[in-house]
Amino acid sequence: MYRDAVANYHKAELGDPTRVLFLRPSQLPFCPVDFFIQNAMHGTVRTLDFGGCFYTRVGTVVHEVMQQALCLSGKFLANYECKECGTMHELSYKYECCGFPTVYHELSINYKGISGHIDAVYRGDDGKFYILDFKTTGIAAAPKKAKDPGIVYVEQIEAYAVLLELQYKIPIEGIMDAFILRDNPNKDPAVFVKKLTDENRTVIKKRLKGYLKMHAAALDASTLEEALELVEYPRCKNPYCPVCKLPEKTLRAEIKKAYRNGKAAGHVPIRGMAERAVAAKKKRRSK
Repeated sequence: MYRDAVANYHKAELGDPTRVLFLRPSQLPFCPVDFFIQNAMHGTVRTLDFGGCFYTRVGTVVHEVMQQALCLSGKFLANYECKECGTMHELSYKYECCGFPTVYHELSINYKGISGHIDAVYRGDDGKFYILDFKTTGIAAAPKKAKDPGIVYVEQIEAYAVLLELQYKIPIEGIMDAFILRDNPNKDPAVFVKKLTDENRTVIKKRLKGYLKMHAAALDASTLEEALELVEYPRCKNPYCPVCKLPEKTLRAEIKKAYRNGKAAGHVPIRGMAERAVAAKKKRRSK
């Protein structure tokens, strides 16, 4: 039964359509072809297999525990909500109010078409700020993660750092990935640290500008020709991307299939589909 569940279980649910309309740092490195195919084929429905469900829930629990436990140090800048008096202490370190622990709320990013949430903003003893992401790993993989967490994690946290500076005007000294050990969380996490320089900032801003262009092209592709033009962008650098390793002929065939199905289902153009879903969601809430 267990092996059958691992092989065949899939959970399907409606995703948040607003997540489609905005570029999200968690999507980086961004692949316009994969984005188009997934949304054209499935609309706002999101599916996870057994492993995806397992790791998503483990990751959620780890984030909740880390944020609530570590914020007691008074070194994590966030929005803290008091459930007793109802006060939201914005951009503060107020982990306690009315004699009770407050609820930690991640700082949100909503900047020029890019949206997301930052795990943590850590203030060091020297008063300088670091963007911190919580991840999980096994003990065996921890040393390698501390040296090089991979382009996916690095691009995502670099984006958060620059976007936080732009939106909140808070200077960021560096970025950190803390890999909590799934095998033994009592042991110290593996931590990757990188200083943020002006040269880095220039590269990251240019990269984000390019991703926004790709995202808009995938959202607005309304003809087969426009959808196929997405292939002309450079292949993304995500080693786990399901489409970028395909031969171009196969890739074009997948785009054509997604386009035909998407047109028939009303999912193309993707922007229109997502905007209709947002409007429908608001209408349901107003009833």
